[in-house]
Amino acid sequence: MVTDSTAFFGKIMLFGEYSVILGSKALVMPLKQFSGSWSWQKCSLPDEMEMREALLEYAVFLNSEDFAKELVDTVKLLNDVRKGLWFKTNIPQGYGAGSSGALVAAIFAGYAFKKQYSPEQLKTALGLLEGYFHGSSSGIDPLCCYYREAVLIGQDNKVALPGQFDSYLPFNIYLFDSKSIGMTAPLVDFFRNRMEDYSFYKKVKTTWIPSVNAAIDQFLTGNKAAFDATLRVLSVFERENLPLMIPESAAKKWDRGLETGHYTMKLCGSGGGGFFLVFSERNADLSPHFELDRLIRLI
Repeated sequence: MVTDSTAFFGKIMLFGEYSVILGSKALVMPLKQFSGSWSWQKCSLPDEMEMREALLEYAVFLNSEDFAKELVDTVKLLNDVRKGLWFKTNIPQGYGAGSSGALVAAIFAGYAFKKQYSPEQLKTALGLLEGYFHGSSSGIDPLCCYYREAVLIGQDNKVALPGQFDSYLPFNIYLFDSKSIGMTAPLVDFFRNRMEDYSFYKKVKTTWIPSVNAAIDQFLTGNKAAFDATLRVLSVFERENLPLMIPESAAKKWDRGLETGHYTMKLCGSGGGGFFLVFSERNADLSPHFELDRLIRLI
């Protein structure tokens, strides 16, 4: 039976939301403010009971799927869950914060038949396991949760671990809590349908993806002047072309940031609700525009 109490952090996708589906780079980092770990403690609160029931349904599903049986010991997982094992977590669901990614990472860490995978193979395996929650998964989120460090996906789909990058950044990054929940699967379906419109497809290919790739390179090398300009391109593109992903609670603040130049917002994962990213050079620029209790300092 699992006894490991290792904490698996949540995650935040800084760059690459949606565009990674089409082959862009992506950069994901751990969200250490939230985590989850295995627990044998008896569930007592309604939320805990709900999480345990959801885990039981997931374990039953995995035990019925051949692909899952090849990757993890689904019989042992299901038996443990029936005996009382559950995943105790404070990672908010529907927030793009890695609630499913952390669970999948914990399952793989505790029940995988073999652990010797290349990073690319591991990403694929984790993506198969996480597909239950989103319809399909690139595997990037659970990979970040599994490694518990930042993960960079290159255009060739190669995985790299860029290490720490928060010590030299000339700006701060916050998470804005929209106080609403987003649903990844229908938003991904919406995006895929939009890609069938040639005019949108062309803008994605010629503007968005090159800007995502450039932003990641500039971010990791600390090229602030170039990054500021590229970040604005990303923000404007998402605001104009992906309005369904931006709820009203974030839209007005998003527009205000573009108008004043005091800060810049962008999607954090699939959007629709949950967290949104806020980049600002000076903390004082945020106080007139945000309720500070709805901001979480990321970097």
